Amino acid sequence: MKFLAATPHALRRSCRLAMLLALGIAPVMPVAAAAAPVAKPWQTGHVPLPEPNRRRSGGALQAVPLPPLRPARKVGASAARASQVERPPCGGALKSLATVARPIPSIAEGACGREEVLLVTAVGTDTAIALASPATLSCGMTIALSHWIGDAVLPAAKKYLETAVVGLPAGVSYACRGRNDQADARLSEHAFANAFDLPGFILANGKTIGIGPHDGNSRKDLFLTEIRMAACGPFGTVLGPGADDYHDDHFHLDAHARNTPYCR
Repeated sequence: MKFLAATPHALRRSCRLAMLLALGIAPVMPVAAAAAPVAKPWQTGHVPLPEPNRRRSGGALQAVPLPPLRPARKVGASAARASQVERPPCGGALKSLATVARPIPSIAEGACGREEVLLVTAVGTDTAIALASPATLSCGMTIALSHWIGDAVLPAAKKYLETAVVGLPAGVSYACRGRNDQADARLSEHAFANAFDLPGFILANGKTIGIGPHDGNSRKDLFLTEIRMAACGPFGTVLGPGADDYHDDHFHLDAHARNTPYCR
């Protein structure tokens, strides 16, 4: 068996190691730095951090104070006002009319009432015709009444009466009651602010034309006949003198939705 001779360099290294061991000193071997943890593809923000070096941090871990909370941002006054802006009545349908009306609180009176209600003081398309007493009406009724006054009543007055209609006497609008004011009858359209009882017209010459029988050929009769016929269509129901004993002195106009208008 052949033995390889040790080189002088190897002998010196062996002697140095033996001396260190005899003195109780172990050689320090270099240690590779710990690799940082690698995040998994499905991990987002949950990679564990390495343990802190307690010798460097002075022992126990110390809490790090959090930054103060930022105060809540105040909403500007203009933004607050914008959120409180009310929508226009009737979806803006009154803007093109001469009608004067304003929204009032919803009506809830047992089975009677309506959510969107107007207090109407004048009606018309191009010219505002004042009501002697404000009427509580629905949007549909207000619009129909305005068009009928502007498109039919005013031209007919000029044609037959040779004067202008300038106002409407006090009529009946909202009233929680049965039809024809009968307690045991079905609720009237008045109970839903959807009807108006018109007793006549105030003229520019100071006179007032009342609603009554008009089956003759006088200028007044022709005027009332023409505007009554013109009301059948814009309104779902038109009742007047000759229809029954309940409507001999006024026109009952309502905006009840029907396939065919009911006009008597």
